Amino acid sequence: MSRVLGSHSDIYQLNELHFYEELYEPQINPPRLSESERNNLFNTLMARDIFGYLEYKSKDLPLNHLEFPLQANTDKAIDVFKHMLSTRTITAEKKLFCEQTPRNAFYIEDIVTSFPDSHIVFMLRDPRAVLLSQKLKWKRRYLGASNIPLRESIRSWANFHPYLISKMWNSIAKIALQYENHPNVTLVKFEDFTQNPKATTVDLCRKLNIPFEENMLQVEVKGSSTGADQNKKGVVAKSSTEHSFQGITAAEKFICERINANLILRFNYVNIERNRVPYFGLLLNFLLFFFKSSLSLMLNLNRFKNLRKTITKRLGL
Repeated sequence: MSRVLGSHSDIYQLNELHFYEELYEPQINPPRLSESERNNLFNTLMARDIFGYLEYKSKDLPLNHLEFPLQANTDKAIDVFKHMLSTRTITAEKKLFCEQTPRNAFYIEDIVTSFPDSHIVFMLRDPRAVLLSQKLKWKRRYLGASNIPLRESIRSWANFHPYLISKMWNSIAKIALQYENHPNVTLVKFEDFTQNPKATTVDLCRKLNIPFEENMLQVEVKGSSTGADQNKKGVVAKSSTEHSFQGITAAEKFICERINANLILRFNYVNIERNRVPYFGLLLNFLLFFFKSSLSLMLNLNRFKNLRKTITKRLGL
């Protein structure tokens, strides 16, 4: 969806910035930044957009992007963030910007408060398909995304556990329902978009008060965790069927459906099958939980501004 919107002549598509949660945690009275802190934050955000998040994280790239001096009133992190977004949009000669970091879903209230004219496209996908995608995410390095560092592939492998991914989807789905009727939020099911991309995009353009452009749907088909990059354009249709998440084990599927049963039905996804309990698979996942969660924590410590708040948000505690 981000690439679709980014194909519009008036919209600048940013790379994932990971501002919220990693660089900034909303507070009632946020601290004022020193000049060096402001400059470092601005340069970090600029580098992440210019080079890409993973490229910036894996290499020692220069941080000297202050060709647009910070304004006097940018003494708080959110002000620096706004200035950076404005700078990149103006430089690209666009009117609007689109930022797509997934973890933004946990900060909708702060986003609509800080950006009252913003519009959030909240995309939700069948949790079992999400489970499959996250399970195989570590393989992207070998499916066309050769710029992904080996450490990142290991981190992606460690991050996957059916209980944790299912709990995070549960938290996100509840947030989606909470903001379903908010005037600044549009809830889109991933499967609905891929089945009817033009109708979905036309409706979204209407809400953004911009004209629909046919070229928006001619985006490059990039690979995913389940397939290699392809040399063609368009929106690939995906559906919520048993076939769409073949590749997860019976135990992984059982865990996901047990945690998210009510929400799966609420969003009209495929009915849950009541098969026998996969005891051996559940035992194996129970044993793997402690190893993978510990490894994941070690590999992700530098990605959180406040670890306690992150765990609470993501697991809905």
